[in-house]
Amino acid sequence: MINQKYDLMDSIILKEFVCCGYDCSIVRYCNHFCGYVEVPKNHALYGKNWNDDIINDINVHGGITYNRLSDNDTWRFGWDSAHAGDFCIFEENDLKKYLKMFIRGHDDKLWFIEMATLETINLARQLKKLE
Repeated sequence: MINQKYDLMDSIILKEFVCCGYDCSIVRYCNHFCGYVEVPKNHALYGKNWNDDIINDINVHGGITYNRLSDNDTWRFGWDSAHAGDFCIFEENDLKKYLKMFIRGHDDKLWFIEMATLETINLARQLKKLE
C-alpha cells in the first residue's frame, strides 16, 4: 500500500487498530500522517468541538486538529503531522531527502508510521480517561 501511486489530495488508510476500546486509524493525507480515534455517543466528549476548553487540554502533537461525526455515527478526533518542522517518511526516497536536509542543519521532527501510531495511542488513552 505504501508504494502505490496516489493523488496528493487522496487519503490512504495505512493502518487500523483498536486501542482502549476505540477504533483508531492512521491515514496518509497529502504528505503527512493523520491519526484518528472514534468515540461512541455515550462518551463525555461526543460532539465537542476543537475549541472547547476540555479538548484544548488533550496533549497530542499540534493539538486536536480534527473533530467530526463519522460515517458510523461515532465522533472522530484527530491530530496531524503537518506542522512547521514536521517531516514524514513514507518510503526510502523520503528518508534520503530528509538525510540531506539534516546534514544541512534542519531540525525537523521526523515521523514514521510507528511514531504516528504511538501518538494516536496517546490520544486514545487520554480520551479513555475523559469518558
